Amino acid sequence: MCSARGCLVATADRLACHRNTIVNRLSAFENYTGPDLQKPHDAALALIAVGR
Repeated sequence: MCSARGCLVATADRLACHRNTIVNRLSAFENYTGPDLQKPHDAALALIAVGR
């Protein structure tokens, strides 16, 4: 998602899946881990945590 600059459609195209798949996976990640990925600070912390 970073290389697509936050664009869900571009991310979905790059991963060869539907936009809703990306939305659902991000939602599941947020529910499991807690950060709100719409907030830049939380998104940056999540990226650091997963090592990207």
